Amino acid sequence: MKTIRETILHRHQAAQPQLDALRRAALVPLTPARPRRFAQAAWEELFWNCRRAWLSIAAIWVAIFILQTGEESTRGSRATATNSDPASWRMAVAEQQRLRQELQEGIPAPAAAEPGSKASTAPRSQRNTSQAAG
Repeated sequence: MKTIRETILHRHQAAQPQLDALRRAALVPLTPARPRRFAQAAWEELFWNCRRAWLSIAAIWVAIFILQTGEESTRGSRATATNSDPASWRMAVAEQQRLRQELQEGIPAPAAAEPGSKASTAPRSQRNTSQAAG
């Protein structure tokens, strides 16, 4: 005796070719007519879908470039004016030296180690072992 499953499959076997034809007809619009190359697929996926975002990023970079070149031209003219004057250089160096001396006056000089002492020249690990052993 046949099972219920076999009976139902036997009834619907006649509809199988019609269902296959219907599936093929439904999938035709979804499949490309010709295979796409990798470069074309990458262009469409990465750039063409997001063209507004890419155009806005490009516009921002152009604006940054324009602002940067304008700033460099004004900065360059100021730099050449200050670099050409050696007297101002001498005054700036003298001022820096004076300020450095003022700052160093409050700092005490480092204590000099005794000439025969190893404590100042030996690494810390060796100093601890020599003190513990002695």
